[in-house]
Formats: sequence, C-alpha cells, structure tokens
Amino acid sequence: MHTNPQAYVRAFTMEEAVRALENASAFPLSGGALALGMLDVPYEVIVDVQNVPDLNKIIKTPEGVSIGGAVKLQAVVDFPDVPVAFKRAITRTLPENIRNNTSVMETLLVDRPPMEWTAVLTAYDTTVTFMTPDEEQSQFSLTETTLVAGEPGHNLRYGLITNVFIPDVPEGVAIGSAFISRTPASDPIVNAAVTVYMDTATNTVHAAMAAVGGVKSLPPMDMLSLGELYRQPLTPQNIAQVAEAVTHVVKPMSNYLGSAAYRKAMAGVVVRRALEDAAAQL
Repeated sequence: MHTNPQAYVRAFTMEEAVRALENASAFPLSGGALALGMLDVPYEVIVDVQNVPDLNKIIKTPEGVSIGGAVKLQAVVDFPDVPVAFKRAITRTLPENIRNNTSVMETLLVDRPPMEWTAVLTAYDTTVTFMTPDEEQSQFSLTETTLVAGEPGHNLRYGLITNVFIPDVPEGVAIGSAFISRTPASDPIVNAAVTVYMDTATNTVHAAMAAVGGVKSLPPMDMLSLGELYRQPLTPQNIAQVAEAVTHVVKPMSNYLGSAAYRKAMAGVVVRRALEDAAAQL
C-alpha cells in the first residue's frame, strides 16, 4: 500500500544519511523530479542528502569519472570528461528542468528509471559505491544490482549510493545505443546499449555485451553477452546474426505499448542498431 511521507530528515553527513535510511521505507533525495513526480509517493521518510558535501562531487580521475550520488544529471551532461554515450542517454528524453532536479542516485532507485541511461550504465559495467545503514561500504558493478526489492542481487534501496564511477573509454572500445519509441522524444518502448571491445591487432571482437530494456516485466535491464561475436570482425552480416539470436533469448511480456512478439522483434532491431552505432565509432 502506498503512503505519503510521514517524516523528513535533512542530513549533512553521510553518517547521518545512512542512519536515517535504516527505515526500509526511507528514500534518499537530492532533487526529486522523478521520485516525487506522482500523486501518491510510496515512501514514509524522505532523507534529504543535498547538503552532504561528498555526495555532490564530480571529478576526473586517472581511470575515469567519479560522480557523487547527489550530483544532478545536468552536471553530468555539463562535465567535459563524461563519455558522449552517457550524455546522449540523459538528454534525449529528459528535459533540462528535470535534469536539474534529478540526482544520479535517484535514477537508480525509482520504480521506473530512465531506460536509456540505465542501459548505458549497465552495458559499460559502471561501478557503484554503496554504504549500508551500519556504515559498511562496498563496490559492485551495476550488472550485479537489482533495482526492485524481492529479487536476488544487491538492493540499492537499503542504504546510500555514495558514488557512481564511469571508466574511461579507451581506444578500441565503443558504446553504442538505439531505441524504439512512439515519437522521437518519448520514452523507449524497447532500447539497447552495447559495449564492444575490439582486439586492435586482429580487428576482431574480444568481447561484446548488451543491456536491453523493455523486454522484462520489471525495470532492470536484460543483460546479454553477445558471445557469437567473439573473435569475429564487426561486419554487417555478423551484426545481423547476433541481432537475430537476441530475438530468441529475450522473453518479454505484452502491455499497452506493444505485444510480446513485437518487443522480441524490436529487441533484435535495437541491438543491431546499437552494434552499428558502435561499429561506426570504431
């Protein structure tokens, strides 16, 4: 049963924030454009973390970009060292007023996360740093997480996302993405992000993986290893074969936006287009 918030806590340190998040119905907030954009807000306690200094930093490191959990999406877009694929995943469907009032942590906690942003984060094996209410800190890949309670894996709702780390995109690596939507600016019905790692000596694929959205009944991405491309050149024929294989792996459900059969077919289309996008970059 959903409820409106019964308490508000403003935290000024991470320790204060995680203590307040011991309540399973608490939600850490810095902005709230996505989390509070509904008539019935399903959180009993709002923990405001926008004044926690360490959560508001975005910095370039020798290995990549470190983003505090409370950093707003527009700051991610504005930061010069964030890879283009991540900026594109934020800006296509989220207008600037939403980006200015939505934190990185919020996008990973809401019931309906931004699909393209979630896909590219997952496909590129982005690392999350997480602090539990007993102040234990851990790091893990987004491919290991679960965004909805009740499924196996890390549940990001029971603690505080302190940091999201996006590694640099080195030479020979490309991140591609594609989507199918009702209009050019609307949320995807089905979407995909892929990461392709090339062996530059042989010009063949060393590894490739895809995160596909819109093919599960719950928000998390379907993470697929595109093993058919291993040690193969990234040719149109090989891309088409992998895309066809994807349609036999995903098991979507029907809803008002599209039947299961339609979603299966479109999963192949968006994976093919995303791989073509990556091939063009390489």
